[in-house]
Amino acid sequence: MAQDKTLTKKILERQSQLAEVRRPHEEVTKEIIEMLRPDLTLWDDTDPHSKGQKRNLKIYTAVPIEAVQNATNGLQGNLASKSIDWSRFGLENEELEKVPEIRLWLQEATRGVHRLFSNSNFYSVLNRVVKDGISLSNGP
Repeated sequence: MAQDKTLTKKILERQSQLAEVRRPHEEVTKEIIEMLRPDLTLWDDTDPHSKGQKRNLKIYTAVPIEAVQNATNGLQGNLASKSIDWSRFGLENEELEKVPEIRLWLQEATRGVHRLFSNSNFYSVLNRVVKDGISLSNGP
């Protein structure tokens, strides 16, 4: 039980350290969200004066928002599209890959993983992660 309390204390200390590192960047993040990601403007609703007020009044053109979406679609479409085989299992030892049974197993494993990705919400979540990376430089 004492180890759990020590671990909890360390985790809470680390969390407060990371909060201090993040604090100076929060205003810039708010500005980026206001200009590029109006879909995220409700992420910080702590200002009591903003209740009931119109949002997204700083956006005067949709060009930056469209650019973020275009870059997101381009990256995901070319690097990890649902319609292409964008990854392949392999071995460092190329001689082993020449063995027919091993090559067949690697191909089947690759197809199985692609099938799992296709039948999950991977691609819809990936779109959001890529969009956050492009606009905010972080993930969810």
